[in-house]
Formats: sequence, C-alpha cells, structure tokens
Amino acid sequence: MTRQKAHVTASAGVAVYPADGVRPDEVFQAAGDALGAAKKAGRDTYYIGKDAHPTRGGPARRSTR
Repeated sequence: MTRQKAHVTASAGVAVYPADGVRPDEVFQAAGDALGAAKKAGRDTYYIGKDAHPTRGGPARRSTR
C-alpha cells in the first residue's frame, strides 16, 4: 500500500432563527438554499443566512436586512 495525500474541501449553508424563518420548514429551506449557493460559489465556501454573500477562509459575513 502506498501513502497518498488527500485534499478535502467543504461547503456549508447555515440558517439563523428567526431571521431566516420562524417555522422549522422555513429555517430548513433557508439552510438548504444557503448550502446550494455555497456549492455554486465554489470550494471552501459557506453562507450564513439566506441573503448572505459567500465567505472563504475568514470570519462569517451576514447581510443586513
């Protein structure tokens, strides 16, 4: 067996209660939408909140409403 290096990346989407929804289905949908946007934006990206901008490798940014 040979040793091989693996490079792992992640994308994440986070919803914030109650800003992104008050019912569980609304919050879950907002998290799914944020995850979809993070995946579309590229590797090592995460979104917090349904109106947020993509963030890479720094503190999370949240859009203002």
